[in-house]
Amino acid sequence: MKVLKFGGSSVGSVNSILSVKKIVEAVEEPVIVVVSALGGITDKLIKTSEMAASGNAAYEKEYRDILNRHIEMVYTVIPAGEARSILLDQVNELLSELKNIYQGIYLIRDLSPKTSATIVSYGERLSSIIVAVVRKFVLLLPLIYIVPHFVADKTMGVYLAEPIADILAVLFTAILFTFQFRKALREMER
Repeated sequence: MKVLKFGGSSVGSVNSILSVKKIVEAVEEPVIVVVSALGGITDKLIKTSEMAASGNAAYEKEYRDILNRHIEMVYTVIPAGEARSILLDQVNELLSELKNIYQGIYLIRDLSPKTSATIVSYGERLSSIIVAVVRKFVLLLPLIYIVPHFVADKTMGVYLAEPIADILAVLFTAILFTFQFRKALREMER
């Protein structure tokens, strides 16, 4: 099994995410993909939280930039259809939570280290769900063609591809969560 870690610049644009997709597709063994926030997003998340804590209402524009960047990425990387719709719902839900946190910071004019670490985690959470849906196109589609070669009933092989892809996605998510949880704990200890 191979673990591939892609930093912010590797997932900072549509072309770079598509490059990540090609790299992952080229690996001939099981792979776990770990991604950072989209390029520049971590700095923007921090800047926006500091603006909100200082009472600067312009934090709302910065937040909208974060929102637009992620929505644009989804529309550009994920083809129209059910997968895009579901992903947009998930991205919008996370961004709504983030907006509420920023509003709370703005109202009380306070930014604790714990809140700051929580805000920074949204960058990785957002990019990871985008990459996870791209996984459907990277992992599921090849499995639909591969699994039937190992199962007597070819139709059953096609049906098995989805749960296999889901199991691999759960493993990926668990590992990514572990990395991010440890990172958040280190941030809180500082």
